Amino acid sequence: PVILVVGLRLGCINHASLTAEALRARGLTLAGWVANLVDPAMQYVEDNVTCLNQCLQAPCLGFVPHLANPTAAQVALHLRMDAINLLLETP
Repeated sequence: PVILVVGLRLGCINHASLTAEALRARGLTLAGWVANLVDPAMQYVEDNVTCLNQCLQAPCLGFVPHLANPTAAQVALHLRMDAINLLLETP
């Protein structure tokens, strides 16, 4: 199973959709995805996340806001670790 990190910026819906299609074409499973706000000035963030939820057909496992100096611990605070741990336990 693959967890896709979607960098939220212009073109992210197209990029994520094409990536999900490529995963399926290779027989891989898109287990979930994480929204990562790359562009803090991005417009319509909520609309884009809603569209991604619909077109990716996999659960959103977190929304990571733009962080000036991110650490793994800071990022983990924004992830649904319960869902991610469940995915990791599934054979």
